[in-house]
Formats: sequence, C-alpha cells, structure tokens
Amino acid sequence: LLETIDKIKNHSLEPVKQDDSLSSYSPMITKDMSRLDFSEPARKIHNIIRGITGFTMLDGKRLKIYYMTQASTRPPTFVCFVNSKDLFHYSYQRYIDNQIREVFGLEGTPTRFVIREREKNGKKDYK
Repeated sequence: LLETIDKIKNHSLEPVKQDDSLSSYSPMITKDMSRLDFSEPARKIHNIIRGITGFTMLDGKRLKIYYMTQASTRPPTFVCFVNSKDLFHYSYQRYIDNQIREVFGLEGTPTRFVIREREKNGKKDYK
C-alpha cells in the first residue's frame, strides 16, 4: 500500500486493466427499488436504507446509517444511529419520514427524529 501511495504521489503509477471475468454485476438502483415496505423483515429494510444512502458524500466523507429504531409512540419518535449528524442531510430524514407516514397511515401526524452519532473505536467512521 505504501508503495502504491508513493507511486501516486510521484505520478508513476501504471494503470492495470481489471479482469472483467472476476467482476460481478449488480442492477442499477432505481427510485422504485428505494421504496420501503415495512412489512418486510427489519434486515431487508436496513439494507435498503444502507443501499440508497451508501454513496452519500459530503466533503469527502461518507454517510452511514447503522440502524433506526422507534423510541416512542406519542408522538412517533424514531432514533437513527449514524456515523455523523452533519452528513445526515434533512432530505434523507424527510424521505424516511414520508415512507413511514405512507406505510403506517400517519399523514398529518407529527413525527420526531433523533439523530445520534455512533463512533467506531472512539473515532468517527467515514470509510
């Protein structure tokens, strides 16, 4: 790794063509695929949320949503555990909130979100 970093710094790194026979393909994520169905197992919902937010970057740092839980019912309160509050953009909160409202018939019901950071080994996890 250090050798590769040195080559990058020195502009002497030679590109190597990837062996396409060793790669695997995944379908492109579409808007329809990001619809949350809360009758599905929690693991599947968790993976969908991670899939649609997996490449969200801000200033070179990546958002990770570790998990989400409902903490209260009056008002419905949801706690999201993320690697960085700053990276959890309000538009994601609105998206998740709208999906929950639609599935559970909560249109017009106030909801509350609490965003909590979870650190890895005492440091923020941006990888």
